[in-house]
Amino acid sequence: MNKYNKIQSIMEDMINFFAEFAAILQSKIEAINQNDVTKLEDIMKQEQAFSMKVRGLEKSREAAMAQAGLNAQQFKDIVNSPQSENEEELAKVYFLLKEKLDEYTNLSEVVKAQVELRLHSIKMILERLENNTANAIYDKSGADAAKQADGFKPTKV
Repeated sequence: MNKYNKIQSIMEDMINFFAEFAAILQSKIEAINQNDVTKLEDIMKQEQAFSMKVRGLEKSREAAMAQAGLNAQQFKDIVNSPQSENEEELAKVYFLLKEKLDEYTNLSEVVKAQVELRLHSIKMILERLENNTANAIYDKSGADAAKQADGFKPTKV
C-alpha cells in the first residue's frame, strides 16, 4: 500500500459525499418550487449534518496528506506530481471529484438564486401591503380603475 492509496480513498469518499449533497440540493430546489416549507426545513437539517460530515472529511484529508508528507499540497498538485504512483488512477478519481464538486457548486447557485427570487417576491408583497395597494382594482391595461372613476371608490354596504 503506497502513500497515495489513503488519499485516493478520501477522494472517493468526497465524490460520494458531493453526489449525496447534490441530491439533497436537488430536493431543496423541488421544495422551493413547491413552496413546501416543512420539506425545506427537513432538508436544511440534513444540510447541517452534511456540513459536519464535510469537516470530518477535510480533517481526514489533512491527516492523510500529512502522513504522506504532502502537508501544504492540494489534490490537483498530487495528481500533477511526476513522482505519484498510480498517477493515471489518481487523475481519474481527481477529475471525477472535480466534476461532482462543480455539480454541487452549480446546484448551490441555483438554490441561492431561487431563494433570492422568493425573498424578492415576498418583499414586493409586503411593500404592496404596507402601501395599501394589495386590494386595488385594476382595469385590463393595468391602470388603477378606482382612481380613473373620478374619485368614485366601490364600497360594500
